[in-house]
Amino acid sequence: SSFSRVCARVCKRMGCAHSRKYSRTDDAFAIEKARLEEEVRMARETVEVRTKVHGGYHEETLQALHDLGVALRRAGHAEEAEHKLRECLVTRESVLNANDPKVIATVLELGRAFAAQFLFDQAEEMMARALEASRKREGDTAEKDAACEDRTRPDAVPLGQEFRGGAAFASGCRAG
Repeated sequence: SSFSRVCARVCKRMGCAHSRKYSRTDDAFAIEKARLEEEVRMARETVEVRTKVHGGYHEETLQALHDLGVALRRAGHAEEAEHKLRECLVTRESVLNANDPKVIATVLELGRAFAAQFLFDQAEEMMARALEASRKREGDTAEKDAACEDRTRPDAVPLGQEFRGGAAFASGCRAG
């Protein structure tokens, strides 16, 4: 802050013992801020390149957009982060299942962007939504695991067919 810089200059002129503490703290903050801004710059470039190469609906483009939102939030640009994460979320939800881990991660990160803006009601709503989707996903996974254990169920992969043509992976069963 400007107050810290003024204090550091005064202490430096007076030869105080505190001058090193203030200047090192200011230097550390300046270095961290520059690093975060560089991270944002690189994330913007990545989104731009991936959009040109893959288009707006490709998973690599969406991951880059998500990463840009994270970088913006960490750099203190929470409003812009919210905008980018909303854009990513809308697109991911149109392409993926609402319980997909990537959708859940974007919802969670959007909640963090709201919290960084002190919009705690919206942040709580996003966090609760992410938790609910995560619990549903765990339930879906447990149900698939049970189907794989019970080979009499119609959606189970027959024994010996686990690796033929990827049947085990297509059905969601894990090879044992």
